[in-house]
Amino acid sequence: MKCITILFIGFFLCLGTKAQTLKDPVYFNYSALPFTNPENGKGQLDINYFETNLAIPVTLGKKVQLINAFYYRYSDFGFNSDFTNQRFSGNLHDIRYSAIIRAEISERIELISIGRVMVRSDLQSNLGGNDFFPFGLLLANYAIKGNPDFTIGFGIALVNDFNYNSIIPIASLNYETDKVKLEIVYPNINFLFKKSESFEFGLFANVDGNISRISQQNIGINDANVQFQRSLQILVAPTVSHRIYKQVFGHLKIGLAPLTELQYLDSSYEKIQGYTQRFNPSLFIRTGISYRLPN
Repeated sequence: MKCITILFIGFFLCLGTKAQTLKDPVYFNYSALPFTNPENGKGQLDINYFETNLAIPVTLGKKVQLINAFYYRYSDFGFNSDFTNQRFSGNLHDIRYSAIIRAEISERIELISIGRVMVRSDLQSNLGGNDFFPFGLLLANYAIKGNPDFTIGFGIALVNDFNYNSIIPIASLNYETDKVKLEIVYPNINFLFKKSESFEFGLFANVDGNISRISQQNIGINDANVQFQRSLQILVAPTVSHRIYKQVFGHLKIGLAPLTELQYLDSSYEKIQGYTQRFNPSLFIRTGISYRLPN
């Protein structure tokens, strides 16, 4: 049961990224989990993420659209000098190309497929096959009573966030009016109250993480089997968005990271005994700017 839950977490992280890509094709975010303390041992960990995305739509016909999406995230894990437990790789890169196809089958049914290639690595050695991770998605959205702003979706996905090459079933719910917007892809939730066309606020809950290839020279242990580092953060925060200029919006989230965890994995993508570090709850901050498509 625990394994199934982790697999669902891995997919829903990717689906949440897809939703932002479709609504905000150009964005830049900075996220921080400052001064996180380990559950066991001394010291502090300061996590910083910088991410950016560019999506380019291409019309293939009246009912088919191709979106080419380019995404990059830089992760910095900063351990202070008092840290007494194992130190994990400090700098990771996540580079993605996604081909997203949206096809209208009927007035009520839309198919969404995503093919994605990801490079997740510390880039401390030459790129190889272990630095590349695939992602695939096929989702059917059904518009309830023919309303495209009230949909449920079902499908299947190939994910590589918390378990290697896992195939899982998927489901989603989206509801939007002039005043509210609700996206539920368990366990991720994004709820917004649209005060006006220029200001909205709500609640954000997200599970974030990935598996990255790391080089041996950055590992402070004598274990030749260490090949990958896995990270996991659960993030919960109120969110505020405000129009800065025309279709340019600013975003701010300040909340809590109730769970942060780092692990070493071997060449078979299995965790290495004794090299899992869990951290106490900490502050979570995300600020960003995006270009939003007109309604």
